[in-house]
Amino acid sequence: MLKKFSVTNFKNFQDKITFDLGDAKGYKFNSKCVKDGIVNKAIIYGKNASGKSNLLFAIFDIISGFTDYQGNAQQYHFYQNLLNESTSTTKFEYEFLFNNQSVVYICDKSDHNTFISERLFINDQLIIDRNSSQTTFTINIPELENFDNTLTSNNFSAIKYVYKNTKIRELENETAKLFVTLMNFVDKMLFFYSLHDRRYIGLKTFASESIYKRIIDSNNLQEFEQFLNHFDLNYNLVASTDTQGQPTIAVQFPNRVVEFSQLASSGMLALALFYYWYIYIAEIKLLVIDEFDAFYHNKLSEKFVKLLIESDCQVILTTHNTSVMTNELMRPDCYFRINRSGITSLANATDIEIREAHNLEKIYRSGWFDE
Repeated sequence: MLKKFSVTNFKNFQDKITFDLGDAKGYKFNSKCVKDGIVNKAIIYGKNASGKSNLLFAIFDIISGFTDYQGNAQQYHFYQNLLNESTSTTKFEYEFLFNNQSVVYICDKSDHNTFISERLFINDQLIIDRNSSQTTFTINIPELENFDNTLTSNNFSAIKYVYKNTKIRELENETAKLFVTLMNFVDKMLFFYSLHDRRYIGLKTFASESIYKRIIDSNNLQEFEQFLNHFDLNYNLVASTDTQGQPTIAVQFPNRVVEFSQLASSGMLALALFYYWYIYIAEIKLLVIDEFDAFYHNKLSEKFVKLLIESDCQVILTTHNTSVMTNELMRPDCYFRINRSGITSLANATDIEIREAHNLEKIYRSGWFDE
C-alpha cells in the first residue's frame, strides 16, 4: 500500500506537501478503512484550486516512469510551480509498505519525462542510486552484479530499466521480491475522472473502446443491471447495436428499445463509467477517483462509498460533498483537508479529541478544522 507521499515544486505546490496515510489513529470503529496501520480508504476535501486534483496527478507521475502505460500528458504540461524560481526540479517521494516491509522511491525530474536522479530503498537499504549526470547507476543486488548498468537516456527510469532487462523477477531473495511487488503495485494503480471528459491514468485496459461494448463482451450485462439496481436505478437492460452497428446497451420498454446513453442522466453515465472500471476491482491495488460524486445525489454517494469500503484495494477519493463526511461511513483519520498549509487528516487538524458520536460534517462546517 501507499503509506506516504511527498512532492515539491509541482503545479500549485511551491513548497513540499506531504500526504501521510500511515498516521492512522486508534479509533475502534470502521476498522475496514485502515489496514496494517495505513489508511486504506481516504476522502480528500478542499476548496476550489486548493490542489486536490494536482496532488493526485503528482502521485500518478510514477506511472509513466515505471510502466508502459500512457499518462494524461495534457495534465502534466504545466509541471513545475510557475512561481518557484529557486529550483529547476520537481521532487517526488513515495513510501510503500508491503507485508510490513518498507519500499521508498525518491526521484527528481525536470519535467514529466526527464529524470535528474532516482533512489530506491528497500528496508532502509539503498538498492538503486542513479544520477543522470553519469552514464551508469549503482545497483546493490549481488545476483545482478554483472548486469550492464549503463543508462544514457534521461527519459527512462533506472527502476524500469532493471525490471525490463534483468532476471530480477526470477530471484528468490527478499529484496528482489519486494522490488517486483513494487512494480506489480504500480502496474495496478488506476486514476480516473469524468468531469469535462473521461480521462484515466494507469491499469492496462480497453479504455479506448466503448464502455458498453466492454460490459457486453465480458458477459457482465446482467451484473451491470444489478449494479444499477443497487443504486435504486431499475432498468431492464438488453444488448443492442447503435446507429453505426456497434454493440451497445439499451433499455427495454414495453413497446420499444432505447439506447442507454440516450436516456441516461449525467449521474447514470458516471455510474456506467465507474462500473466499467469496477469490473477490474479485484486487480486494482490503488484506486483514485477525482470528484467521484460530482453527478450523484447524496444518498447515492453514500452507497458508492460503502461499496468501495468493502473492496480490498486502497482507495483515495476527492469531493466537495460533506454529506459523506460522517463517522457512520469512515473515521476522522480517513478524511483529509487540503489547503495552503498542506494536507492533514481531520484527526490531526484540531487539538480537540474527536469521538465517534461527533457530527463531523457539522463541526467541519463550523470551522473546527480550519487552518
